[in-house]
Amino acid sequence: ETSDVIMSAAQLVANSSFMGVWNEINSSEWGVAYATGNGDYAEWMPRINVKEDYSARQIVSVKNGAISLNTDDFDHLMVISSAPAVLGNSPEQDHIEDYEKVAFLGQVPVDVIGRVNSGDFIIPSGDNDGFGLAIDPTRISASQINEIVGVAWENGLNDGFNTVNVAVGLTNNASAQLLIGIETEMGALSSDISDVKSYLLQKKHFDSTNDGGPNSSKEQVYKFKDWKA
Repeated sequence: ETSDVIMSAAQLVANSSFMGVWNEINSSEWGVAYATGNGDYAEWMPRINVKEDYSARQIVSVKNGAISLNTDDFDHLMVISSAPAVLGNSPEQDHIEDYEKVAFLGQVPVDVIGRVNSGDFIIPSGDNDGFGLAIDPTRISASQINEIVGVAWENGLNDGFNTVNVAVGLTNNASAQLLIGIETEMGALSSDISDVKSYLLQKKHFDSTNDGGPNSSKEQVYKFKDWKA
């Protein structure tokens, strides 16, 4: 009985202590945080081909909710997670070997062929081998925009092979910024085309009304040079 009383008292003290800490946290500006050294949120996803071998850091395609190393046809491009901070959609234990942990959001290491600069877009290698390629944002083509897996957040200085930290699930913003840049360039090009059309129309009108004098021809040449400048 004495032991039970002591344990009850200890439990009461522990509960009171916990509630005191909880109230202090709850009333602070920090709130409650779940801390981990890992950096991504992932979910279990089924393989299209259960005999296909996968490993962490590989780029995979998602088609109709299942994954494959074939990146020629895809709904989304993702990465096999190394060690997720949170792992959802757990399958039944009997079928877990038919699934892989796929990173949906956060920072995840990716195997990349060739050098990488922080800020590069990471896209699939094109060889359906799980590797990525780094593309400078200023050099990416329009056809590669939908292939962006993520953005490199560190440099990889080896010429042959690098494993770099990549931010995934944030590419919508990166793609949007890229498209804004393309739209700006297209707007400037459209303005230039309008200027060319205006010049040609003026020249056509001039040619139809010109009496053939040398001074008039020189004036048009000078106007064209000024427009080019």
